[in-house]
Amino acid sequence: KRQSGNRTRLVIAGRPHRMLDRFDLVVASGQFRLPDRPNVLKLDLPLMRADPACIAAAAEAWRHQFLDLPRPLTAFLVGGPVDPFRLDAGVACALLAQAGDMVAEGGTLVLVTSRRTPVDVTNALAAGLPSNARFYKWTPDGNGNPYLALLGLADRFIVSGDSISMMVEVVR
Repeated sequence: KRQSGNRTRLVIAGRPHRMLDRFDLVVASGQFRLPDRPNVLKLDLPLMRADPACIAAAAEAWRHQFLDLPRPLTAFLVGGPVDPFRLDAGVACALLAQAGDMVAEGGTLVLVTSRRTPVDVTNALAAGLPSNARFYKWTPDGNGNPYLALLGLADRFIVSGDSISMMVEVVR
């Protein structure tokens, strides 16, 4: 901006971690809790959306793996710790127990972790799964993760409270 003699405008989509006043425009969703300022445009929801065609393709690719499972199919989508949310092994076990109670009446729990899920949380979830549950650990290459497929196939959802993005994708 200085180099252009102030002819350049700086816009950021997302949360700047500092120097909020150096941007001409900050576009961010409410979960970032930015202060009210003239250069801050607060959005109600994050700027993201899972592509319906990608969801449909993933659902078709995974359909055979979920076809014979008892319904309802409950997708349990797990994020990770982020202020002010705590997600450690103890919290994960408590969430899993509640999810297990939910499917005890029937159906199948399908648990999917994310890139932000800590190893100790992933291990605790894997160790405490109900016998009829399915578990899919996130991997960097994305292979073997039915997240998008579940958006199209699951009958109901449990989403950890830390991820507004996953919640919005489920609702959409």
